[in-house]
Amino acid sequence: MWERFRSHILPAPGTPGLPALDAIVVVEGVTDANAVHAALNATVFVCDGDKIRADAGARELAALAALNRNVIILTDPDREGRDIRAHVSQALCAAAEAAARVISAPGEGGYIRFVWHAFVPVAAATSVVDNSRHEAGNAGVEYAAPAAIAAAIKSARPTYPPGRAVFCQEKLERWGLVNSFDAKLTNGAKRRRELFGNALGVGTNSGSSLVKILNRFFSEEEALAAMESVKAQIGAEDAAEE
Repeated sequence: MWERFRSHILPAPGTPGLPALDAIVVVEGVTDANAVHAALNATVFVCDGDKIRADAGARELAALAALNRNVIILTDPDREGRDIRAHVSQALCAAAEAAARVISAPGEGGYIRFVWHAFVPVAAATSVVDNSRHEAGNAGVEYAAPAAIAAAIKSARPTYPPGRAVFCQEKLERWGLVNSFDAKLTNGAKRRRELFGNALGVGTNSGSSLVKILNRFFSEEEALAAMESVKAQIGAEDAAEE
């Protein structure tokens, strides 16, 4: 197991002029790690995609937690990336709680200090050309420019604990991201939700999933900033149709 774990820990490249990072950045694949190393002198842990869910992956995450270093999770802004993020976060947060690495945040109910999350907006992480693995339009960390990755890491945020209720379905209704019937039947709400998720770097989600994601990872200020981006894009689209 240790040999496998060591093969997935990629040391900081030591590139002159790049900012240094003490935390370990968790990514999905080697190409994502290369993108991080182009932006920062940071140690990177490679999940090897969905293989992190296997028993061997669980042991590696336990070993990662035992290093007693802060961890920043940076996965692709798509469904698979969300699933991997949730799995890794849950495993590492369990280790953090077991080690009592939890602090309180006034008004937020407390958060896990050990595990942090970074998100690259979809617009900054989308391929513009075809390659041997993906067609143009695919979103992934590997396509993000160094400046976008550095900005995402700089704005990394903690993992809030279960039970946080800053966001609710009613608030998303007021913001026009869902309706009181079935959001899938309302193209306007669905489109706004897509733009909203893209701005935050979490991709497209259902209304109920979005409530959970917001309560887990985002402040209300960040969500409101994303809504301003949505309003601007919707306005531009409406103007183009006139």
